[in-house]
Amino acid sequence: MSATLPYDIWCIIARFVPEDDVVQLYAVNSAFFHYAMKIAYREVQISHLDDESTLRCVKNFGRPAVAHYVQSLILRPHALGYYMYGASDFRGFLAESLWRVQGRVDGRANPSGPAAARILLRGITKMQNIKSLKVVHFCPDTYPYFVLALPLVNEALVSSGSRIQTLSLEVPLESYEHILPQTLKLSSLATLNVVMQSHHDFAKANYSDSISTTLVPFILRHRHTLKHLSIDIQYRHGSADLSSIFSGLNDFFSRLISLTMSIPFEYVYKPGVHTILANHSGLIQELKLVFYPPFLRQDFLLPPDQLFSLPIFQVPLPQLKVLDLDLWMWPETERRSATRNLVNYLFPVQEILSVLILRHHLFCADDLRILLDTSRGIFSHLARLQISVRYLCVDLFDILASQLPTLSRLDISFDTLGGNISDSKNAETSYLTNVQNFHLAMQQRRYTNWTLRHLELSLMGNAAGRWEECCGAIAQALPNIYSFNGISKDQSVRNKV
Repeated sequence: MSATLPYDIWCIIARFVPEDDVVQLYAVNSAFFHYAMKIAYREVQISHLDDESTLRCVKNFGRPAVAHYVQSLILRPHALGYYMYGASDFRGFLAESLWRVQGRVDGRANPSGPAAARILLRGITKMQNIKSLKVVHFCPDTYPYFVLALPLVNEALVSSGSRIQTLSLEVPLESYEHILPQTLKLSSLATLNVVMQSHHDFAKANYSDSISTTLVPFILRHRHTLKHLSIDIQYRHGSADLSSIFSGLNDFFSRLISLTMSIPFEYVYKPGVHTILANHSGLIQELKLVFYPPFLRQDFLLPPDQLFSLPIFQVPLPQLKVLDLDLWMWPETERRSATRNLVNYLFPVQEILSVLILRHHLFCADDLRILLDTSRGIFSHLARLQISVRYLCVDLFDILASQLPTLSRLDISFDTLGGNISDSKNAETSYLTNVQNFHLAMQQRRYTNWTLRHLELSLMGNAAGRWEECCGAIAQALPNIYSFNGISKDQSVRNKV
């Protein structure tokens, strides 16, 4: 039969076979073989020689064709630097000894550590179809070994440079000069994710130099291809100021539609932070903002009125479709102020916004009623909503079902099950009574006109031992959903006690 069907037809047939079965049917013909290889090697992680994915690469990269199937490569290579460093170093000697012992225990003939590293390096040079490359290093003690393993990173960038569409760098700042030479240009780069950090003994004065001479020029070289840019400055590193990356990105990115800025809160006052958003206000369709509290001052909270008066919140975004705001847990006295400011900020984009994600700030059902009532139904086409609430109550479902009838995906994290619309009288009844009342009320609900398809509920507290029972009632009340907490609706209903 295989002789009567063209190869392309067999490829189409293979796509309809479950992935686990395709791997077992790889010997049927070349179509199944190639499809099975794509499944097995489309995403590869190379880290240490005890890692299953890395070990598989050591065994199979001797066959040149294997490397061509890799489309996504994750490199955590510092452990391989032990072997490159030489057996005279204690860590290199210890790693090599453990690798040899493990081979004898498993009954396999392991090549030497340096030989395994060379096999991986040769395999990476043959990876010419990488579309996504992620390089990660966090451990400060192993930074010297990470530097020694950088040839693996350099070869990945060179061998697939013209095909790489997504590049993620979660590495120390001081390593950028070794990873991003001035001549490096990735002609297809559309997504760049940069996590700025430093663990090595690096002079603070050199931070700005590394940013201005290496990182910023690299980003600017790709201003005509980048569509998604994410910059994450997780820590302040003492008195070092890393905000110069924003002041250096003054050029216009002609295709930029998605921007993520995760920064220490102090940086919102720095030059260039809101400018990059203002320069591309007519292009940005997806925006994510995260403000880390001031360094070593986790109790710091700026009132909502002051937060939303910052320049970064004054930039008009007429094309915005996806908004992800990482807000703060303001005290009860600031809750109404936060809701009012959110209403004012969201009002200009209500008619086009399709995804709204509001993290950490705890709403009550009454807050959401005010937020949605103010929009006068303009939010009715919102496709996805993610929020956090203190109490998951039946009133919340009533409001969302009536105000957002075409919502497709809903993600809610909550502290307590039960309660009422305002959260103000929950203390009058016991917690167990609140849970019981929620379950009974939900059993009486049927949201037949709500087109919700996917529901995710994250319980942060407890549900008096009745969580699965309540989940069953929720699933029955939503006849149109396809999945509930990642499983099918039917399975959710079966959880009902």
